[in-house]
Amino acid sequence: MPVLEDARLTLQQTLVVAASTSGRLRINIADIIGERVALKSAGVGSLKGLCPFHDERSPSFNVRPQAGFYHCFGCGESGDVYSFLRAMDHVSFQEAVERLALLAQEA
Repeated sequence: MPVLEDARLTLQQTLVVAASTSGRLRINIADIIGERVALKSAGVGSLKGLCPFHDERSPSFNVRPQAGFYHCFGCGESGDVYSFLRAMDHVSFQEAVERLALLAQEA
């Protein structure tokens, strides 16, 4: 049993680090979204691409890495890296945080 308790404690500590501000700074939202959406420069500090949440021909999906948010002007979908993973992968907030924590550890 002690091994399980240690593993749970480690997971809890990882979740706290990933959810903290320092954890968010280590993961760039553009890198996460860029794995699923072809992003192009759209001016200073902004990227654009085709929205993954609805069908479109011209890009209305904007990502602002400095602010850590995305927004689609076509369908109105917006949020941060956690809400993006939750919507795309259909996972809970906790699962999204766990995935980002693993990515942060690899970085």
